[in-house]
Amino acid sequence: ASSMPTDYYNVHEWLFTTEEVDKALHALKLGKAAGDDNVAPEHLVYAHPSIVLHLRRLFNVILLHGYVPSKFASGIIVPMLKDRLADVSQLDNYRGITLCNVISKVFETCLYYKFESYLSSHRLQHGFKNHTGCQDAVFLVQQVTNLLKKKLFHMPW
Repeated sequence: ASSMPTDYYNVHEWLFTTEEVDKALHALKLGKAAGDDNVAPEHLVYAHPSIVLHLRRLFNVILLHGYVPSKFASGIIVPMLKDRLADVSQLDNYRGITLCNVISKVFETCLYYKFESYLSSHRLQHGFKNHTGCQDAVFLVQQVTNLLKKKLFHMPW
C-alpha cells in the first residue's frame, strides 16, 4: 500500500487528471440501462472528447468543496427475474437491481482508481472481492454449521 501524500492537506495532490477520468469513462459497460437522468453509458463514451475535461472539472470541484450532488445517490430500483424459467408470479423469484446515474458511476470509478491502495476489506469478506466467490462463502458457512452441530449435539444435557 502506498503512503499518504507528503502534505496531507495539499488537496491538489488528490485531484483527478484527465487520464484518470478518461480511464474511468472507458471502464463503463456499454449496453446498460440509463438511470433516472436518462443518460446511458454510450452517451458519455461516444460524446465529444471534451466531455472528459468537463467531467474532470466537475469531479475536482466535488473534491475541493466536499459536496457530492444528491442526484449521485439516487437510482431506480427495478425487479429482475432471477431465472427466466421461474414462476413470474412468485416474488421470491425476483431480485432488485438499481439503475444508477452514469456520471456518478464514472465519479465512483475515479475515486476507486485514485484511492484503491488505501482501501481494504476484512479477510472474511467474500462478495464483490477479487479472487473470492460464493463457493468460498458457502464452504465457510458449511464448515461453521458442521462445527456447531457437532458441539451442540455432543454436549452433555
